[in-house]
Amino acid sequence: MVETVPKLASWKFGVKLLSSWGDDAKLSTQEAMWEKLELPFICERMVAFSIPQQQVAWVMAWDALFQVTLAPEVNVLSVLHGEEELDKVFDEDRNLLIIGEQVYPLLGLYGGVPILVNELGDQLSLEPNQDRLVVLNGEGQVKQAIEFFDLSNDWRWATFSANGHYLLIGVPYDLFIYQWRSPYNNAVATD
Repeated sequence: MVETVPKLASWKFGVKLLSSWGDDAKLSTQEAMWEKLELPFICERMVAFSIPQQQVAWVMAWDALFQVTLAPEVNVLSVLHGEEELDKVFDEDRNLLIIGEQVYPLLGLYGGVPILVNELGDQLSLEPNQDRLVVLNGEGQVKQAIEFFDLSNDWRWATFSANGHYLLIGVPYDLFIYQWRSPYNNAVATD
């Protein structure tokens, strides 16, 4: 079943679907949707966030590092404090966070390389000058439009997780995390 994006914005799965794509934009209600996860306050201003691996993402502030566990439930833990401690795990030249033997690519103030296509062929399109991310299916059709807010307009990034089960939008003052949810049986991807 395919439905036309409504003239007025409406809400589905807690995400605002936007009508700016016009009457011709179609959303497939049979395709997977992204559901927003509720996060506790992490920090005042991020410098960067990592692409999640094995259900863990990292958030870096100027003087602190936070671990964000995505499953089985969302949990945020402050793990490092102080610039000297951060310098031990942050490779500024390569824009990487190195925790033990695990390497996490970062997105944020220093740039980065996001994962813009997942294993299903879905693509992310972060619209310039608008607080909106559009998820397109493999045929380039709008699958979902996600509205977010950005108080700074300094930098913004969107990425899939390494396993493709999470979608992140990061801006200096906020991190928005979405989890894939099947429209057929309400199952969520967690591995």
